Amino acid sequence: MEANLRGCDLSNADLSKADLLMADLTGADLTKADLRGTTLNAANLTDADLSEANLSQADLIKANLTNTDLTKADLSGADLREADLTGANLSKADLRKTDFTEAPTDEPHLTGATLTQADLREARLRGANFRGINLKDTNLTGTDITSAHTSGAEISPELSAKYGNITEEKEIEPPSAIELVKQPFKNSETIAYAQNLLTDHPELYDEYEWVRANITESLRQPESEYDKEKKARAYLLPGWSADPYTEDRTLGVGPEDIKTGYVRLTVTDFTVDGQNALKFHFGRGSWAGGYIWFLGEEIDHLQDVLISLKRIDGGEVPGQGKVLDLDAFPFDRERNDPHRVSGSTGQEEGLKLIVSTRMEDGIAADFRLGDGEKAGIDVTLTDAQWLDLLATIDVLSRGTREDIPGEYSGYPRIGPSGKDTWSIGTGIEEEINPDPPWEHEGN
Repeated sequence: MEANLRGCDLSNADLSKADLLMADLTGADLTKADLRGTTLNAANLTDADLSEANLSQADLIKANLTNTDLTKADLSGADLREADLTGANLSKADLRKTDFTEAPTDEPHLTGATLTQADLREARLRGANFRGINLKDTNLTGTDITSAHTSGAEISPELSAKYGNITEEKEIEPPSAIELVKQPFKNSETIAYAQNLLTDHPELYDEYEWVRANITESLRQPESEYDKEKKARAYLLPGWSADPYTEDRTLGVGPEDIKTGYVRLTVTDFTVDGQNALKFHFGRGSWAGGYIWFLGEEIDHLQDVLISLKRIDGGEVPGQGKVLDLDAFPFDRERNDPHRVSGSTGQEEGLKLIVSTRMEDGIAADFRLGDGEKAGIDVTLTDAQWLDLLATIDVLSRGTREDIPGEYSGYPRIGPSGKDTWSIGTGIEEEINPDPPWEHEGN
């Protein structure tokens, strides 16, 4: 019988050698859990927190580890053949002798991971960040490492010669702000689609040209209780976020300070009792930024605000979710968990997404989620990103995901100039005030 452990708190649990074949562990907290030799074949671990868990020799064949937090996890000798690790965080994980054969793992977070004698045959590791990692004894036979980043990595001459698609970043002269605005959008059909949606709704805004809304008083079940579709779109947005696990002491930024740089917005759609639902997750994982999700009329309200931006000063969009507040964060491993954004820990609350119109120099609007000075996020959307987001929401609200404009095989991460930015890796999301992403965006 398939175990239903969805959203369960299993932190520090001893599950060594347990049979969890095809178990549903979506959003479960498995922090520091003992899973040595455990059978997790075809288990669903989407959005689960496995940070510092011991998964040595575990059977994870065909497991779904999408967006799973495996920071500092021990996966030595684990079997991850055909496992889906898309969006998983493997930073500082022990991956010695781990078998990733045929695993689809686009844009994996591998910062500080140990890959000694790991088997990555036929795995898909496009855009992987191998900076500073020893790959001399790693089996990369047939591995797709297109646009991987290897600055500071230890690579044998034979490996470098054999896998020519491992590339170093190159310095590219950034265009001026005016040149950036004038660049043609990569997916002109997306922009054309969105421009056909633009209109004015004078009945919605007040005398200050502001669309107001009330925070939801009666909360629904949390979003972790519902099955999600795959991610539809992501955006790389300049701004700041609450991120207690990112710091740069050389720049005077510690864990208690807000992080200024680039914040990922991930858009996911799902269904609740026959109604369309939409989640905006701001941040690169479980411990940054926050999220808000909308249902039914709230999505309509969001669309009304976005399509009216050229006429209004902004608006408020109600929903519910969680935000990480650095002023309230305990910075104590034993007490941090209720503040984790992803998963079932902590409580959702009624929130508002504040949308402020800019409409100047290629900038469309600002998004703000969270009330405190060090809470949530504050990010900026360019014209290209605003129109792409508007087109995406409209298509998803009609329930026709396959009709989203664009020529992408998977979900893209749209950068400021309207281009997909996955090829530059995810490291830019962990840096304080990095160089602009359009220095590295492809043509």
